[in-house]
Amino acid sequence: MLSIISPSEPILQAVAEDVSAQEIIKIQDRIDEMFVIAKGERADGKNMRMVGLAAPQVGWAKKIILVDLGIEKSRNELGELRAYLNPKIIWSSEEEDLEREGCFSADRRLVGLIKRATKIRISAWDRNGNPIEEEFSGFTARIFQHEIDHLHGIRFPDRVGADGKGGMMHWVEADEWEKYKQDPLSWSKFCSWSTWLDMKSDKEGLGNPLS
Repeated sequence: MLSIISPSEPILQAVAEDVSAQEIIKIQDRIDEMFVIAKGERADGKNMRMVGLAAPQVGWAKKIILVDLGIEKSRNELGELRAYLNPKIIWSSEEEDLEREGCFSADRRLVGLIKRATKIRISAWDRNGNPIEEEFSGFTARIFQHEIDHLHGIRFPDRVGADGKGGMMHWVEADEWEKYKQDPLSWSKFCSWSTWLDMKSDKEGLGNPLS
């Protein structure tokens, strides 16, 4: 069975493989496993709820993602999860926004505000190999960008960058989560770039993660 892997696993920093037409029938059970994992993580409303999942996050180096197509920005109500194979962003808007993101492939206390395009158009296959082209905006567009990044070995802190131009990384303990959600722009506890690099390489003795 597939399962969510450690944030330090090398597969999370590698480019995933394309899905071939010949293997689509053979991988249906594994796609179902991804749905089982995602639905399990979505059941607990008290913790971070999974709105997308990429195959590398469960140790499978294939270009497959699941995306919640109906969740709204407040994230209170979940929508339908759908699978996309070999997804590509073929157009993105110049307009960007700065919104909160977390990740199941990073320390759960590491969250941030990340710049993303507000609208995108993607091409992909559905889980049966049928070609599709769709356009998304708002929070759904953000989920697609986050999950497609995973297929190229990129996680949201990587988007921030050493210079901080892509956003900001915050450190939020579990008992601070509700307060953080109310006003993340004013949050004063930052996670440093060097700490993120140490997390990716699984170095011991990180010490204080706050910059």
